[in-house]
Amino acid sequence: MRIARAFIVAAMAISLGSCDTVQSVVDSTIEAAQATPALELIGLGPELPCDVDRYDARRLSGTYYRVADGSVGGEVLFVTGRLDLFTRSSPRSIILDDSSVWPISEGADGALSTFWGSTASPIRSLKDGTDLPLAYTLSYRANAVDYTGPMVVGIPPRQEEIPKTGTSIMSGLVELSQTTFSETGAPSISKATGRFELRIGYRSGRATFTLENIASTQGAPLSFAKLTWNRLALCGARLVSSGQGLVRKTDRDGKLLPLFGPDADPAAGALQFQSSMFAGDTRPGPPGGVGGIFTLESDASALTGVFLSQNVINPGGAS
Repeated sequence: MRIARAFIVAAMAISLGSCDTVQSVVDSTIEAAQATPALELIGLGPELPCDVDRYDARRLSGTYYRVADGSVGGEVLFVTGRLDLFTRSSPRSIILDDSSVWPISEGADGALSTFWGSTASPIRSLKDGTDLPLAYTLSYRANAVDYTGPMVVGIPPRQEEIPKTGTSIMSGLVELSQTTFSETGAPSISKATGRFELRIGYRSGRATFTLENIASTQGAPLSFAKLTWNRLALCGARLVSSGQGLVRKTDRDGKLLPLFGPDADPAAGALQFQSSMFAGDTRPGPPGGVGGIFTLESDASALTGVFLSQNVINPGGAS
């Protein structure tokens, strides 16, 4: 059922009950649509193991949101690669699902490039400097198609460095981009920044992502003030959508909002969250950060968030 129709039903109920009752009906309808497990895609395929062996820990780990030139929506890809043997602080290669971006050279401004024309520009608003983990806008060409999109990449912790119990809280900045469509199909782009908190329960293997303090930087302001993503799964050094999550958008008064807009069809929507924890400055030692990408896409809108942590509370998972 489309959420828009649910609003009509709720409005007709005004003569049968109080405004609080009507709002309760609306909220429960929105919540039921948001809680549908079919909307949430599993962040990793079954061919990707959760354990981080010593070989994996010598490689890079990250996430890329790949969008084909001329398209609105894209796909979230797991990223791996190799470090530059000389600098030990920048990628030498980036390996995606269907291609490799290499050999990579780093410019004086921290931008990456290859002889074949691939480029990766640092997203300075998330983190300045040249030491991994870092966020980039990666552009490359594969199978005669040009792709671009945000990428977060860094060095993963080893499996034995990931705590077994307790809770860690990682927080930092988020860059948001949303495309909405008018009745005629014309796109409208909005951009914003925000702050996130990712609460990781190591014993339960679950995590909760919270996005707040959203400030518009381009286009119309985003309609929501807070986004919460529950039941994320801890898979080795990665935190991903589990297929059983619950995603909520609320306004400044705490009221639930439709995930994809009032006129969207929830059945046409898809949610995905993929991120990697990164090794701390002291090795061996607990993870020192996290970064990744989430998407909420439907027939009416496409929202993308790229995030990278700046602070960690209880990195060792102390209770």
